[in-house]
Formats: sequence, structure tokens, C-alpha cells
Amino acid sequence: MITNPNGGAIALVTTSRLVFSSSNRIINNSYIENLLPVGGSVPTIGEALRLAKNAIPQNANNRKFTLLGDPCTRLAIPKYSIHTVAINGNPPGSYDTLKALSEVTIQAEVRDENDMLLTSFNGIAIPSVFDKVSDLSTRANDPDADIFTYQAQQSLLFKGQSSVNNGQFTFSFIVPKDINYAIGEGKLSYYASPNTGIMDAAGHDQSVIIGGTSVNPIIDNEGPQVDVFMNDASFQFGGLTDANPTLYVKLRDESGLNTVGNGIGHDIIGTLDNNTQAQFVLNDFFKSALDSFTQGEVNYPLNNLEDGRHSIRVRAWDVSNNSGEGYTEFVVVSAPQLAIEHLLNAPNPVMNSTSFLFEFNNPGEAAALEARIEIFNAYGERVQTLVYPLSPLEGYRVAPGELTWDGRDASGAELAKGTYLYRLQIIGSDGRKAEACEKLVLLR
Repeated sequence: MITNPNGGAIALVTTSRLVFSSSNRIINNSYIENLLPVGGSVPTIGEALRLAKNAIPQNANNRKFTLLGDPCTRLAIPKYSIHTVAINGNPPGSYDTLKALSEVTIQAEVRDENDMLLTSFNGIAIPSVFDKVSDLSTRANDPDADIFTYQAQQSLLFKGQSSVNNGQFTFSFIVPKDINYAIGEGKLSYYASPNTGIMDAAGHDQSVIIGGTSVNPIIDNEGPQVDVFMNDASFQFGGLTDANPTLYVKLRDESGLNTVGNGIGHDIIGTLDNNTQAQFVLNDFFKSALDSFTQGEVNYPLNNLEDGRHSIRVRAWDVSNNSGEGYTEFVVVSAPQLAIEHLLNAPNPVMNSTSFLFEFNNPGEAAALEARIEIFNAYGERVQTLVYPLSPLEGYRVAPGELTWDGRDASGAELAKGTYLYRLQIIGSDGRKAEACEKLVLLR
């Protein structure tokens, strides 16, 4: 089966009648060899199946295999290649060994079909650094199953983002303490997408040597800074969410973050409501900051939370195995019930104008909501009514500067100095309402 990036099937090689596994293996291998050729042009999936069948004419199963889908579809294999230019200033063939706790700078470039630097390529590269090949084995979960051993290169040491300018990019990182200290061949893997167009690039380099410990290791005794929010960084401790918020974590450490969990217990871990039996690993949800190995962020969806107050704690590690922790609390109010929290205006006292800020529990649905602010003087007389359509939000806090007041009454006249009461109402298109009140001081 061949799928698109969203997971939907676009082609399927299947059978029309009973077939046998032994001869299936032969045609499967032939199909993969023709679908993913080494060098040369990439055939369509229909052409690859034709070539596969013709390569093994003696296979009795050939006529039983067919293709469901567009035979003219090609795999999305990058057109351009990426090559390592230098590691710590050393060209290919004289790379330094990448040692634990040493800082590494790698230069790479995008090349065209003629192996020439592609100076017109600008975009973002995603470099990945893998430790050496590991020997693994199947678990034999079936009591009658045999145990098979195999090799895989899956121990990820670093994954980042780097700007590609005129076909060239550079990235740096510190080799984690959690590596296999034996000296051996690691792997650099690259992918780059352009700012414009669809012609991407990819490549790898298996000549890099990894192992041992740096003679001048970085010294870092402080854990990472971990800031925990719900949905976005405007969230405040104890604020409102709906039942399906997104955990948003900002991480920072001067020596780099351990986001791959190679060492036991060194994963980025989230704990909801202090339930250590239901912790969740956040490594795969980490995204490195562009052109920086010292910071990044995590976005992790939470679902079907019960109404009421919740807490969440996130622990992370740096490459020197120091830990850091962040914590926040939030209140879930289900969508059928609108709620407002943390209503305030700034500046307060008010000289010329002020902005109203608050949190509510309908993120992403603000286009169907309206904010109404009524301002009352010390005698309880309403002197101004402000109505604002709320623009769609990513988080739960109204954007600063979106709801403002210039200190004038409904006729446009300046109001006198003094203390005023204001009432905020959130009104949904379905008639739901929530309201809250606060005071402000007006100075002229």
C-alpha cells in the first residue's frame, strides 16, 4: 500500500485469488527493487510492477497480482541531494570523531542532478544525527516463534532545524552524554524543503565516526528551563480551558536538550494530576527552534478531560543529564457552559486609553462570539457600551489590544476622573452567556 502524507491510500498492490507466501516473497522483493532503484530515474508505480513481473517470468503468481490505483503515480522521492561539506571545519575524509559532550558544527549543501551547488535553493533543512547501528532481536511473543536478530540505526542523538540560504546551511549541537561509547560509524540524515516550489532535497552521510568522550567536555550542572502552558504562551496559571486543550511547553538549555531518550529515564515526561501510572512521553512532539539547538517547544494534545481543576508537570533533561521541571494548573469548563476568568484592564489607572484582557473557554470558536463591555459610574449609571466581535483565537486569552476604550462616554465626551465599574459579557451565537465585573480608575 502507498499512502499520501495525510495517511490516505493512493495505490494498493493486491491479489485476485489465492497465492502462496514463498513465491509472494520473490515478487515483493522484485517490486521493491524496481520501485526504489539505486540511481537513475524513479518509475511510476505501474511501471515498477510491470518491470517486477517481467524480471521473474517463471513465477506462477505473477498474473494473480494487480494494481488498484493510478499507475502513473510516482513516489515523492526528493529530486535534489544534500551532501556534508565539513564537520568542525574538516572536509570529507578527515572528519573528527564526534565524542560525548563535545560541540559539533556541521556544514552541508544542496546539489542539483549534476552534483553542483544549487544556489537558487532557499528553505529549511531538518538534519538528524544517529548513533551507530544496534543489534536487535524479535521478542518471540508467539511461544512457537523463532527469534530473529537484525540490525537497525535508530538511536537518534540530535534533530534540529536550519535555514538554507543559497543552497548552504550550517547547524551545531552538543553530543549527548547518552551515547554508545564504542568507536564506530554513525549517520547524518538530511531533508530540506524549499520556501517556494515543490522540489525538495534529501541525503545522508555514513562516514561520520561517533564514540568516546571529549577531552574538553562542556561543563553544565544546571537543568533545562521548562515553561508549561495550555495552548499558547499567553496562558496564565490557573486559567480556563475546554476539555481538549493542547499542552504547550517551551524548553531551553545552553548545552542542548535531550529529546531522544537514549538513556533510561531521560525522556521528556508529562504527568497529569500527579498520576505517575499514566505518564506520557513527549519526545516525538518536540520541535527544535530554527537555527538553535538550545531551545524548542512541545505541542501535545490532551483529550476528554473532566471538568474542574487539573495540574500538569513536565520533566526534561539536557545532554549532560541534568533535569528540569515545569508545572502549571488549569480549570476545564466544558463548551456548553461559557466561563470567564482573569478579567482585567491595562493600564489601570487609565490616562488616555486602556485594553481589556480576559480568558474564556471556547478557543477556536471565537468567531461565533461577541464581547459586550458596559461601563458604569459611581452612581450606577451606564455611561458607555462597547461591543466587539471576537476574532478566532489559538489559545484561551483574548489578544492584547483587541478590546480597547478611550475613556469617553457614549456621546464621545471625556469622562470625569474617578472610579468606574465595568461588566464584561461574552455572548455566543447560540445564546450562551457568561459575565464578570471589575473596577478601573480614570485619570485625566
